[in-house]
Amino acid sequence: MHDRFYRWLNAGTYALLLCTLGYAGALPLGGTNLAEVYTLYPVILTPAPYSFVILSLIYIGLTGFTLLSFVPAWQRKAEIRKVGPWFAWSCVFHALWLLLLYSGQFTAAVFMLGALLLTTAVVYMRTRSSLYLYSRAGGGQPGRNSWSRDSLVRLWVQLPFSLYAAWNSFIFIWSASMTVRASGWHGGGLPPSLWAICGLLLLFALAVLAGKTNRDIPFMLTIVWMLTAIAINQPDEPTVRLVAWLLAIVLSANAVLHVRSKALART
Repeated sequence: MHDRFYRWLNAGTYALLLCTLGYAGALPLGGTNLAEVYTLYPVILTPAPYSFVILSLIYIGLTGFTLLSFVPAWQRKAEIRKVGPWFAWSCVFHALWLLLLYSGQFTAAVFMLGALLLTTAVVYMRTRSSLYLYSRAGGGQPGRNSWSRDSLVRLWVQLPFSLYAAWNSFIFIWSASMTVRASGWHGGGLPPSLWAICGLLLLFALAVLAGKTNRDIPFMLTIVWMLTAIAINQPDEPTVRLVAWLLAIVLSANAVLHVRSKALART
C-alpha cells in the first residue's frame, strides 16, 4: 500500500519539478532568467557553461527511474522500494530552491538547497544498502553502500542518483559562495581565491569519500567534470585554475585505480 502511494507521490513531485524547470527555462521567474541570476554575483567557482550539459544525463536517468518504478517486475526491487518518499522530498526542495533563487532570496535558497542535498544523500545511501560490494576485500560478499549486481539497477537507479548527488554537492558549494558574495561579506580578510580553493578541496574530499566507500566512479567523474569546467572558466585566477586542474588529474587517476581494482576483483 505504502509502495504504491510512494510511486505516485514520487512521480507527481517529479512532474512538478520538471514543470518548474520548463517554466523557468521558457519564462523569467521573478522578472529574472537563470543567466541573469548567475551573473548578478559572479564568483570564482562559476564553471564554464558547457558543464551544464550533464543535467541532461541526470534528468534522463531520473525520468527512467520514475517510469520504471511503475513496471511490476521493478516494483519488488529493494533498491526502488527503499527510496520511499525521499525522492519526492528532494523534488519539492529542488523546485522551491529554483523559485527562491529566481526571486533573489539567496540565503533562503541555500537552506533549501541544503535540504535538497540531505534528501538526495538519503536516497543515495538507501539505494546502496545491503547490496554487493565488488572489492578485493569484500570478494563480492554482501555489504553496505555498494553497487548492485543487476546492471539495470545500476543504470537506472544507482547511476542517476550518483550523478544527482555529485551535482547537488557542487551546486550547494557554488550557491553558498554566491550567497556570501551577495551578503557583502569580504572573506574575513582572506582573498576570494583562497576561499575558492577551500571549496575545490571540499568537492575533492567528497569525491574521494564516495570512491573509497562506494567505488562510485560516476560521482568522482562528475566532480572531475566540474573541476575542469571551473579551471577553464577562470583564466584570470591562475592559482585557482592550477589547483582545479591538479585536483581533477588526481581524482581521475584515483578513478582509474578503482576501475582497475574492480576489474581485478572480478577475475
